Amino acid sequence: GCENLPPNRWLDLQDDEFNLARPGVWVKVAPDATASDGVAARLNGDHNEWAIQVPLGFPELQKDPKQQWSIAVAVRVERAGNEGVAFTYGMYDTVEKKGYGYHSVKLADLKTESYTLHELGTFPVNSNCYLWVAPANNPANAKAVWVDRFILRAADPVSPAAK
Repeated sequence: GCENLPPNRWLDLQDDEFNLARPGVWVKVAPDATASDGVAARLNGDHNEWAIQVPLGFPELQKDPKQQWSIAVAVRVERAGNEGVAFTYGMYDTVEKKGYGYHSVKLADLKTESYTLHELGTFPVNSNCYLWVAPANNPANAKAVWVDRFILRAADPVSPAAK
């Protein structure tokens, strides 16, 4: 959905921007031919830690503090079954001590094993915020959760007539 947008209206945050918690234990970056850049972060399904975090201190996001950003994450799940939750994701502000856009994705709601975009919501962001993804500690049904990238699109300003 960003093909026709100018470069200053969107960001593609790939796995090389991810902070990984307990690399090699909870998460690892691995080759994935189906990922947009051929590599993705693979979360083991046997924990529920926010093992992928992406701090949002990018200069492009700090130019206008009132700018809202539509945020989505590209994820696929390595299934072992179809029961329960596969993964969760959201955004957290470390100063406000507040989460935004928390979502829980059930395996039954996933219609494909390919990468799909999961919308987080539209929010203002600042350098205190980070995006996160966690598996749901459901390895009997979700062996692994693969995260390809986060996509942030600048939301169009609300016109004065729409207020």
